[in-house]
Amino acid sequence: MLNRHRRTGFTLVELLVVIGIIALLISILLPSLHRARENANRVKCLSNLRQIGMAFIGYSNDNQQLLPGTSEEGNEQNYDWIWWQSDRIATIGTGGIGPYLNLSPANVQVLVCPSDDLTFRARGGVNGYPFSYSMNYMMGFGNGPAHAYLLVQVLESSSKVLLMEEDPYTIDDGNGSFWCRTGGWASLNMLSLRHNLVADIQPDIPGSPIPNAGGKGNVLFCDGHADYVTRSFAHSKEENAPDPSIFPNDPDLGP
Repeated sequence: MLNRHRRTGFTLVELLVVIGIIALLISILLPSLHRARENANRVKCLSNLRQIGMAFIGYSNDNQQLLPGTSEEGNEQNYDWIWWQSDRIATIGTGGIGPYLNLSPANVQVLVCPSDDLTFRARGGVNGYPFSYSMNYMMGFGNGPAHAYLLVQVLESSSKVLLMEEDPYTIDDGNGSFWCRTGGWASLNMLSLRHNLVADIQPDIPGSPIPNAGGKGNVLFCDGHADYVTRSFAHSKEENAPDPSIFPNDPDLGP
């Protein structure tokens, strides 16, 4: 009787079918995995902001309710909320909220969103602002109009933006102009949309006061809580001005 050998390998057609199925599964799963990772990073980023918020409250409690300064580039002050400039970052743990977060040059993770590529900064490049969050220039000591120097001066503090995760195209220091008076929108510091993985997010349109107004990002409020909100909310007068009635002739441009 002739010996019949059992076939143990795959034909070329079968192998191609298997490869095609694997490629299809990967194409289906990768977007879901990316969304899951980005959602996890968004939650971590919110946690960072909550920790920073507690540090702000601790700073204010120890300084007669005063808020720290907004840490502008080229206008360094000892009371800045974060010491980030190249000649001061070695002492980041000694000023502003540094002591409340136990910061050091080797321990700054709480200031960085895990999705933020710090090598890209449209302003300043790789030598630009090394963190992900900036402070509302209308709070504390800085260059904004009608400052609230004290936490108690902020009306409805639970809805007032104190810090936000800023867009890499606009972030350049710790000082953020999130709402601008009439004629000043060219200097807007925008909320980052890096966690907002939806199809309607388009490249930001120059000259538009709030491009991608429905896109969402992370912000910290003056009462210490953090949330995921739209740009239209984060950049509105009502949510940024400590007392919006001071600016009766300026648009809200809110939700």
